[in-house]
Amino acid sequence: MILIGNPGLGKSHIATGLALAACRQGKKVRFFGVAGLVNDLLAAKDGLRLSKFIKPLTKLDLVVLDELGFIPFSKEGGQVLFQLCSDLNERVSIIITTNLRFADWNGIFGESNTARYPTL
Repeated sequence: MILIGNPGLGKSHIATGLALAACRQGKKVRFFGVAGLVNDLLAAKDGLRLSKFIKPLTKLDLVVLDELGFIPFSKEGGQVLFQLCSDLNERVSIIITTNLRFADWNGIFGESNTARYPTL
C-alpha cells in the first residue's frame, strides 16, 4: 500500500493505525522512518552484513516505510532501499508513506527502470 499526499495529510497516522491493528491481530510488524532505515542499511552494507540485516525483516508480516522522499539520500542509499523492497516483495506486506508522486521516484532510486513499475 502506498499512501501519497501533501505533508500533514495524515499518511503516517493512517499507517500507524494499520500497523497497530496488525499488531493487535498478532502480526509481526516493524515501523521505519526511511531516512534512518537507509542509514542503517548503508552501515550494514559497509560492514558486510546487509543480508543479515534484511533476513529477519523477511520474516515479518508488515513493514511500514514512513516518509519516503522527505529527506534525500545517496544513489547507494536508493540502491540498498530498493534491494530491501525487492527482498520483501511477495513475502511481506509493505506500507509506504510519501509526499512524492510516483513519477518522481526516479529521484530516489536513481535509475528509471528501478522505479518504473510499482512492484512494492
